[in-house]
Amino acid sequence: HYSNAEYDEALEKIKKLKRKPKAFGMASYWEGKVYSKTQDYELANKSFKNAYKRKVNSEDIFYLYGQSLYASQNLEIARKAFLTSAKRKGFKKGPSYYYSAIISEILEENKKAYNYYTKILKLKNDNDKLRKPALFQIALGHSPKHRLR
Repeated sequence: HYSNAEYDEALEKIKKLKRKPKAFGMASYWEGKVYSKTQDYELANKSFKNAYKRKVNSEDIFYLYGQSLYASQNLEIARKAFLTSAKRKGFKKGPSYYYSAIISEILEENKKAYNYYTKILKLKNDNDKLRKPALFQIALGHSPKHRLR
């Protein structure tokens, strides 16, 4: 149902699965994905949190959790989730550092933003094409020596 965008049906099946203790974690993960797709980020946040507390071992869980937290303006927790995704899971390192840098800019933590942009420059591959945007942000003055605009 999820891949066909039949989210109501998917949620019904997920809720049944969550009744089984062994399936609760993975069901919460999928529930979070569904709620993210339907832009119900507060419920998505709760579901992703349940999933990682149950030690769901999906490589994208912290990245998806970070996106959901970011969309619901839980910026500091979102940054932690993105950094966990990049460091512990190695999942979408470039985008995770980019989100972390953007969040740091929003929070006016320029030194952190600069550090995350430079982490992107040091990555071995640039599959996500983020080196140029990171360089651009640094060139705009998002270095520790400069304040935001």
